[in-house]
Formats: sequence, C-alpha cells, structure tokens
Amino acid sequence: MCLTMATIVDIIAVVGSLCSIIALALTIGIFVKLRHINRDFLFQARFPTLKKNLTSHRSTLSKLLNTFPNSSGEIAVELQKLVATLKSLISKVDRARRASTKDLLKRTQMLSCSSLPASQKQVRDLYLGIVLVEEELANFSKDFKWRPSQ
Repeated sequence: MCLTMATIVDIIAVVGSLCSIIALALTIGIFVKLRHINRDFLFQARFPTLKKNLTSHRSTLSKLLNTFPNSSGEIAVELQKLVATLKSLISKVDRARRASTKDLLKRTQMLSCSSLPASQKQVRDLYLGIVLVEEELANFSKDFKWRPSQ
C-alpha cells in the first residue's frame, strides 16, 4: 500500500473535520451544563428571598380578601408586586416548575392589566395558585439538596 502525499493530506483533512465536529459537540455540551449550573446557583442564592416574597404576597392577599369590596386598589398594587416576583422566579427554576409559575404569572398579568376590578373569586384563585407554586418550590428545594453533584 503506497501512500502518496495527496492521500495523506486527505486523511489529515478527514481527521481534522472529525475533530472539529467532536469539539463542537463538546462545546455545546459544556454550554448546556454551564447553563444548568448557573440556574441552580441562582435558584439556591435567590430562593429564600423569593419564597419570602411569595409568602408575603399570599399573606397580603389573604388579608385583603377579608375586606374585599373596600380593598380593590390595594389588591391591584399587590398583584403588580406579585408579577415582578414571578418574572424573577421564572428565570431561576427548571422546566418542571416553570410551567406552573408561568401559568400563575399569565393569570396574574391578565387580572392586573384588566380595566375591570378583580372579583373575589379571581383573587382567591390567584391565592391558591401562589400556594401551589410555594409548595412546588419548597419541595424542589428539599429535593435539590439530595441531588448528586453534576
């Protein structure tokens, strides 16, 4: 088998192309891994504050529901604060928890941007949505501590 200079150059070109493809796949894998690490870090760093904010919004809405007809203006303000908290939270949770958080955000935005005042039932539904998201986050935080290092 006689290797000419042209075949050696062709072999080197094929090997170089394969190495480039492998390097691209590794780069993509590392990028995805870094995004997960970044999200996990942000979640752990911000979780206590965001959970406290959600609890505060839930508590405030509960109190305002007791005096509902007279507190519609305060409810509107609290809903805007809730929107800000949920927007911050969405970027820090994984996909499984993001769905319920996005749903709550969408319902809160629809209610807070409406020209009609929120009904007591709508506010109570949002209250229950906050409870759901809080529980999911608390469970995720507990599970997070048991995950192996990735």
